[in-house]
Amino acid sequence: MKSRVRTRAGQEPKVRQAKGESPPKTNGLMRPDTGALSVPSDLNDEGKSSSILPNKVVLVITLLALLFITIIAWFVAHMPPKT
Repeated sequence: MKSRVRTRAGQEPKVRQAKGESPPKTNGLMRPDTGALSVPSDLNDEGKSSSILPNKVVLVITLLALLFITIIAWFVAHMPPKT
């Protein structure tokens, strides 16, 4: 379990350094070594395509939603008035 450094508000935690070393200039940012990062191979493959395009699925869902909204609006428009 990692221990947290507790400081008062506005104070920087003290870092132990060897003599003669200057503190790292990070401006409060954590900078990962981006050379070690990689993208999964599945995300790089542009040549692969599935039999059903995602655009068609989105289009069908959108049309079904519009049809549902239209039916509900028709029912509401033909409701008897409140007495």
